[in-house]
Amino acid sequence: DLPVWECLGVGGLAGVASRTLTAPLERVKLQAQTGGLAKGSSILGELQRVARTEGPRALFAGNGANCIRVFPFAGVVTLSYVRLLKELPERSMAS
Repeated sequence: DLPVWECLGVGGLAGVASRTLTAPLERVKLQAQTGGLAKGSSILGELQRVARTEGPRALFAGNGANCIRVFPFAGVVTLSYVRLLKELPERSMAS
């Protein structure tokens, strides 16, 4: 029975948190897709290289824009999920 604004806010914050925590891995994935990885480099090695050469903040480059995109989407998904759960009939486990 959460209010609409609370569902939107909680879902949006959860989406932002998940994107922020995975931002460094997203950075390495994009480098791998564009051919920017050193040959034979591992994920951990690439994370360390970026942090050492460009600074730790470079691992989160572009995360702000990503969070602005994800916040409303995650909020609407959460709100839809919570509202649809109320509408669906409860299924009995005893069959």
